[in-house]
Amino acid sequence: MATLDIVSIASDIAGASTALAGLILVYLGAVAVRFETLDPKDQASAREIYRRHARRAFRGIVIALVAAIAALTAKALKSEPYATMIAVMACIALLMSFFIAVMAAYWILTSLE
Repeated sequence: MATLDIVSIASDIAGASTALAGLILVYLGAVAVRFETLDPKDQASAREIYRRHARRAFRGIVIALVAAIAALTAKALKSEPYATMIAVMACIALLMSFFIAVMAAYWILTSLE
C-alpha cells in the first residue's frame, strides 16, 4: 500500500495556489467594475456590500499566496521534520482559499440580472 508523501506534491499545491489567487483577482476586478457601473446614488447605498466582497476577495488572494509560499518552503526543506507540517498547512490554506473562491462564484451567479 502506497502512502501519500505530501511534500512531493508541494509544487502542485504552489501551482494551484497561484492559479487560485489569479482567479480570485479576476473576481476582485469584477466586483470593482460592477461597483463603478452603478449610479452615484446607488453607489452610496451599496458601498458596504461591495467593500465586504472586496475584503473577502483580498483575504482569498492573501491566503492563496501564503499557501504557495508555504508549499515552496516545504519543497525546499524536503525531508526536514517540519516539511510535512508546512505542506499540510499549505494544503489547508489552499482549501480555505478555494472555499472563498466558491463563495465568490456563488455571489456572482446569484447577482446576475
